[in-house]
Order: sequence, then C-alpha cells, then structure tokens
Amino acid sequence: MGPRHFFASPTFADEEQTHRAWILHTILWTVLLATNMLAILLLFLLPQYTLRWVSSVLVIDFMHPVLMMLNRRGETRSAGIILIVVLWLLATVLALTGGGVRSPVTAAYIADTLICGLLFGENVGVFAAAFFCLTVFVLAGLENLGYLPATKVIRTSFSLWGTQTFYLALMASYQFLANRSIKAALERARGELNVRRQTEASLRESEQRYREVFETTSDHIFLLDVLPDGRFCVDRWNPAAERAAGISSAELAGKALEELVPPGEARRITGNYNRCIAEKSPISYEESLTLGGKNYDFHTTLIPVKNAEGQIRRIVGVAHDITERKRAVAELQESEDRYRIVVEQTGQMIYDYDVPSGEISWRGAVTKLTGFTLEEFQKVNIRRWEEMIHPADHEKAMTAFHEAMRTASDYDMEYRFRCKDGSYIYVKDHGLFLPGASGKSLRLLGAMADITAHKEAEIALRRSHNELEARVQERTTALQRANKELEAFTYTVSHDLRAPLRAVDGFTDLLQEEYGRGMPEDAQQLLASIKAGSQRMEHLVQDLLNLSRIDRQPMAPRCVDMNRLVREVFEEQRGQQPSRDIELRVDTLPDCLGDSSLLRQVFVNLLSNAIKFTGPREKALIEVGSKTEGDENVYFIRDNGVGFDMKYAGKLFGAFQRLHTAEQFPGTGIGLSIVQRIIHRHSGRIWVESAVDRGTTFYFTLPPYKSSDESGGGGVPEPVANVHPEGKMQSNH
Repeated sequence: MGPRHFFASPTFADEEQTHRAWILHTILWTVLLATNMLAILLLFLLPQYTLRWVSSVLVIDFMHPVLMMLNRRGETRSAGIILIVVLWLLATVLALTGGGVRSPVTAAYIADTLICGLLFGENVGVFAAAFFCLTVFVLAGLENLGYLPATKVIRTSFSLWGTQTFYLALMASYQFLANRSIKAALERARGELNVRRQTEASLRESEQRYREVFETTSDHIFLLDVLPDGRFCVDRWNPAAERAAGISSAELAGKALEELVPPGEARRITGNYNRCIAEKSPISYEESLTLGGKNYDFHTTLIPVKNAEGQIRRIVGVAHDITERKRAVAELQESEDRYRIVVEQTGQMIYDYDVPSGEISWRGAVTKLTGFTLEEFQKVNIRRWEEMIHPADHEKAMTAFHEAMRTASDYDMEYRFRCKDGSYIYVKDHGLFLPGASGKSLRLLGAMADITAHKEAEIALRRSHNELEARVQERTTALQRANKELEAFTYTVSHDLRAPLRAVDGFTDLLQEEYGRGMPEDAQQLLASIKAGSQRMEHLVQDLLNLSRIDRQPMAPRCVDMNRLVREVFEEQRGQQPSRDIELRVDTLPDCLGDSSLLRQVFVNLLSNAIKFTGPREKALIEVGSKTEGDENVYFIRDNGVGFDMKYAGKLFGAFQRLHTAEQFPGTGIGLSIVQRIIHRHSGRIWVESAVDRGTTFYFTLPPYKSSDESGGGGVPEPVANVHPEGKMQSNH
C-alpha cells in the first residue's frame, strides 16, 4: 500500500457509504493534525502539563491508524463510535484530573457533538449534545462538592489563543464537512428528482403508446373485471370491437356478461375465462361469435392481471379476426384437387408437410425434376429433405424455413437440391405455413420449381460482367500508362527543341551584332526572319509545356475575388499597349471557389485575346459580367473585335487551331486549349458566341463560394466544392 493510497479516502460501491467514509477520513486527519499542533503549542506555553499533553497526543496518534484501517475496511460506523467514545473519555479524564469544567478540554464535547451529527445524522447529534451536557453537569457538581482536585489551570493569553485557534480550526473543518454533506445530499436529491421525472415521462409515453395501440389496432381488445361472486363484468373495449359489435364502451360499461349475450353463449365464453383464472397464465383458443348480426372467427388470447394481493381481478382479452383466413383455408381445401392437376402440368413439385409428424406428401413433376419415381420420393420426409439441400445453401435455407414456421407465415427461397443421380438443380421454393388452434404452425403447403437454366444464365452473365470489368480495368491502366508516357514525351521533346532554338536565337543575335552593318539588306531581313521564327517556336514550345502542366499542377481551391483578379490582369495586359484606347466595363462579379493561379491564366488568355482581336478598332470595348444559373456562376468576356464564323467554333479550343493568320494576329493557338483545360479542372464548362466583324463572347462556369453566414452559420468560410484526387473539382450541390 503506497503513501498515496494511505492518504486517499476509501471508496465503496455504495455512494452513501463512500461519502460517510470520506467524512470520517477527513475528521481523523483533522483531529490528528490539530491535536498534535495544539500539543506542541501547549508544551511551550504550559510546560508544567507536559505529561498530560504527551499522553493525550499518544492516545490520538495510536488510535489514528487503527481507525483508518477500520474505515478502509468498510467499518466506518464502528470506527466513528470508537472515535467519539475515545474523545469523550479523553476529555472527561483530563477534566477530572485537573481543571474541571473550566478546563479547555471540555470544549472537545462540542467537537464530539458535531462528529456525531456528521457521521450518524441529526438525531444522534441531538442525543450526543444532551449526553455531553449531562457529562459537563456531573463534572460541575463534582467540582462544586469538592470531589475533584483543585484546578491547576493557568490561563495565559497565548494558551487561550492556542486553544481557541484549535477549536476554531476544528469548527471550520466540521463546517466544511457539513457543507459538503449538504451539497452531496442536494445533488443526490436532484439526481433522484431527475430520475423520477424521467420515469414519469417514460410512464406517460408508455401510456400514450398503449392508448394509441388500444384505439388504432384492428384486433378486438376488451377488459373484464372479475367480481367477488365469480361473475365477469365488462369494463370497456376498443373502437375495433365497438365497430364490429355496434355497441359503444359507454353502453356496456359495468354490465355483467350474462346481460349482454344469451345464457348458453355466456356459459361457453365464461368457461374460457374461468380456465384462464384457474391456470393463472395467458391462454389462447379459437372461437366463433356473432357480433352485430355477423358471424366472426377469432383467435383469442386471455391475459390474467393480478392485484397487489396476488389475486386475479382483471382479464385483458385480445381477439384477432381470422374469419378471412379460415375462409381462405376452406376454399384452398376445396380447390386442392383442381390445383394439383394444374400444377402437375406446369412442371413443379407440390408438397404438403405435416409439421407434428414430419411427413411430407409429394405430387407433381417429381420424376422430371429429380429422377425419382413418385413412389420413391414419398419416403422423403423433413429430415431427408434437409439432407438433400446443398451444404453451401443449407444454413440460409433452413433459417428462412424455421423463421416462417415460427411466425406461421410464408417464405420464398432459392437453393440447390440433390437429384437421384447425385447432381444438383437450382430450385425456387415457395411455401405457406397454416397455423392451428394454438397459433403454432401445423401444416405447410408449397411448391418447388426448377430454375437451373435461369441460374446458369445468370452465372454466365455475371462471369461476362466480371470479365468485361477486368478488360476495362486493364485498358484504363494502359491508358493511364500511355498518358504518363505522352507527358514524358512532351516534356522531353519540348526540352530537346528548346536547346537548338536557343542556339539559333543566340547565333542570330551574334551575327547581327558582329556583321549586321556590313551585311546586305536582304541578308539582314533573312536574319530577322530567322530570329522571329525561332522566337515563335520558343513561344510555341513554352505554350506546349504550359498545356502539359495544366493537368499535373496541384490545385489549392479557395475563395477567389473575381473583380480584383479581372482588373489586375487587365492592367497588366493594357500596359503592354499603352497607346491604344481600350475601355473595360466590369459588372459586380460574384466570388468563386477555385485555384487563383490557374484562374489568372484563364483571364490572361481571354483578356489578351480580346485586346488582340480588337486591334483594328479605333476604340476597343471589353465587357466582363456574370449571372447565376442553379448551383454555378456563369462569367462572360465580350469584345467588339473582328469575330469569326461560328461554323469554325468546334476547332477553336483545339491545340494549334487558329482562325486567323499569324501575320494578321500573332499567337501559337494554344491559349484557348489551356483555358478549356483549366475550366474543366474546376468542373466547369466553356463555350463561345461570335459573328464576323461583330465581336466575340466567351462564356464559362465556375463553382460558387459561400460562407457559413450565407447558409445560416457563424461566418466561417464554407466551400461548396470538392477536389477530386486527380485534381478536378466538383460541386457539392
């Protein structure tokens, strides 16, 4: 046992016992510490009483571990009694041997009284207070009669302060314990009150469910009071019984059964009621009754209800209408012969299983399905039938079979069945259990059809499907491998092309610097053409690299301020042609969810195209706007440029596709392919409208960005799109 365990308060399964043990644990430590500290103080203040203080402290110190051990073992009550008695004896002996009632130790009776109240309740505390008052009264009498030695108590200011401090510390600790006990009691009371409220709520809910069942069920529920003279008085019945009988509960309440039905029928009905009372347990039976001029068949269950004395004073009856079911059984029996003839022609096996005996009667296409003759197959009882089910299908089939038999219902299952030659056929087995008077299944009527051809076709189709999936997966893997190889090829070719291009460009610069002035004009023009061609080729290679990087670049979707992005890109592009008159009109654009660096490339390409193709205009006009359609934002960029014929629109977004010559409008034909790929990565769409000499409008869609405020939240941004592993985005809506 470690020091931590020694100083910790013990715990028990009972909460109240744990609390009482904690109180005693705290009191023991308080008494020990306070007594030792007071003794040390008094040894210095009143050294003439050294023997008295030391002996008192030894008693407390010796008693402490013993009482702690008892408390830890659950003997809290015994430990508390010993503590109270020892403190009383110690205070009384000290008062008798010196000091009398004026001795400061008599104040220990107050502490003892508080301990009694804390450990054993207020009644014991009051009794202890009376007893200790009597003790002090006896001490006062003895002292007054001179039977006690003359007091030798010398009171000093410090001794008074020490004893007062000791008792004040005890009072403070006991007040702390009392407050904690009160709080604990209040918490327990509050918990019990909550439990009671929950219990009452559950009871009300249960009563509500019972009332709903009583009033809405189609079964007839009736309540009977058992009178002292043995008669049965109808208390009430539910609306279903009222509708069938045509009598309300108010009309029959309090009437004996003999007042409601003819005497002969009353004797027959009460016979079942008396049997229920005699057996003292629920009983079930079938009966026929005439209610409201109509004949009914019921499956009735009677449930006896005992009172506090254990006597049956009420019976609850539940009558389930089985009229239609019995009529169906009768009709089934009548048409059985006709049905057998029809089924034999359909190629099915018909069986009639008698549950109590386990025997099965077989008819139909037995020989055609199994190879057995009809006479041979009549020996197949329920055990033999179970053995003929394929082991892999046995558990599933028998689970469905036994569940249907338990609930007296029908079942429909498929399994493999062994034929005479040992092979298996797939059969579809459908059966209906018919209950007896007790409600248990007594008979089963069913049919088995051969579905082997259907199952084999299903297996073949599944196998083909799996093979097709495997081929698709194989081709997908090959396509992914080809894409990676194509990316590697594009990257390698682009870099291999760049080296000679840079050399051509560099050598051209050297030729122009070294020999440009001395070269003929035709040669200078040729060098300029070479340099321009190499630069166009460099731009083309760079665009190819940019195009190949679009699908590989990781996306960082976030809220994009489209207004700011458009204006920043436009200012950059217009700065390249400061002499032109270009007007930009921008509506208030909604924010979107996307990768800002990729969307910047979209606007760089589209705005640069708009500026380029409005070159022939004296004043260029570019409009940027938007609208919302469903769960996506639609943005557009419109210019008043040269436009193009829409019959070529299908080629516009292809790589290297140009509708104008490089001499008319420079470019590589890659920019719109880059734009389309970026929009597609954002799960958007892009299209164009144009006419020759009437300008062009590009439309594209992007997912919107919505903050939590817009959806009723507290202002934390909430994206409405997800990023796919391959880098695409998809709207959540």
